[in-house]
Amino acid sequence: MSSSKRHFTAVIGKKEQGSYASSSPSSAARKAVSKLCADDKNRKVEFYMRETTQSSEKKVYGPYMGYIEKLKKPIELKGRVIRYKPVAKLLKNKKMKGGVPNEVVIQIPGNNNQDIVLTGQNFVIICDGHGETPEGNGRAIAEDVAQKCAQLIPENIEVNEQNLELLKNDFITMIYDNFENWREQYPKAGTTVLIVVFSQDYQSYMVVKLGDSYVLQIPQGLQQNASAYAFNSIKVKNQSTLLNSYPGQIHYRPSMSSLQLVQSNMFKGISKFKKDEIKKKFYELFGAKIQTKGERFHNNDNKITLGTLAIDPYFFKPTDDIRKFLENFTKCGIFQRNPEELLIIASDGLPIEDGSIWSIIHSKSALEQYFSNKRRHDDFSVVII
Repeated sequence: MSSSKRHFTAVIGKKEQGSYASSSPSSAARKAVSKLCADDKNRKVEFYMRETTQSSEKKVYGPYMGYIEKLKKPIELKGRVIRYKPVAKLLKNKKMKGGVPNEVVIQIPGNNNQDIVLTGQNFVIICDGHGETPEGNGRAIAEDVAQKCAQLIPENIEVNEQNLELLKNDFITMIYDNFENWREQYPKAGTTVLIVVFSQDYQSYMVVKLGDSYVLQIPQGLQQNASAYAFNSIKVKNQSTLLNSYPGQIHYRPSMSSLQLVQSNMFKGISKFKKDEIKKKFYELFGAKIQTKGERFHNNDNKITLGTLAIDPYFFKPTDDIRKFLENFTKCGIFQRNPEELLIIASDGLPIEDGSIWSIIHSKSALEQYFSNKRRHDDFSVVII
């Protein structure tokens, strides 16, 4: 991310107040809110930001509505605790123009085509809907979740640890606040979530993820397995009936699959046959009354199984501690791009265990031919940057 700073002043009515150095008008606006509302955290103020950077065009941005918002859960950083955050909402209805530079969006629609892809000037969001049947309303909940996620991302947000924590906290709060409504509106449906937010130069990015979706980086033009980028993904040998199309290969599995949990130390000392003990341990750790069954999660009451932990209101009970679950399984990270490699942002239908796919990743026709004989993976979306 560029270290160059621009300079702005807040404009209220005909008066200019303060000087704020930042990389974007929106981040400068939040700094202005911190000062304007410092003495009265209940204050709301409408204002503009005018750039004062030397040799700039002195443009005016806004209007913004500024106020201080108390976090539902304080964020603990090194040496301090954040209890409030400044909010500067852009009131003008600006539409994003295009997407991130050099993006290629490919969707392979299958029998269960329920993916939603949103791209803006500085973000990519993929929500992969699913349900008990292909005709289910997974696409509807995926679209709702994706749109609400996009609303959480301020324009030109800076990529840093504090903003990542705020975005994660806002995401968890949004999901928690809507969980019961989704339980009623979208019965027997759910969605995974992947949010990727870029710095202004697109050389660094932060990720918020819930479910089996992927952020990968692969050498351009090479035919080989990609390396799963984050979120304690694991390598497993092909001993699974679900992966028997590629015998003997090493596979990457996402951190929210039941296989990942089973292979961790979570159930150490507990027999896999003692389901009640596993269920109790899972609830103690994650606040949800579910258990693992082979390579899937299982809900005894409703006879429902899932391959991943994501937003599935029908799977969890109202008595489960949804916030605790979300806090455990919402994974985040900040990463630097390697300019010599492709950044792959994909829903979980992309079979990353088969390295041969990377040589044809740019060609939709080649991918459609590849998937014509692999119906289990016939529904996925990928954004290549």
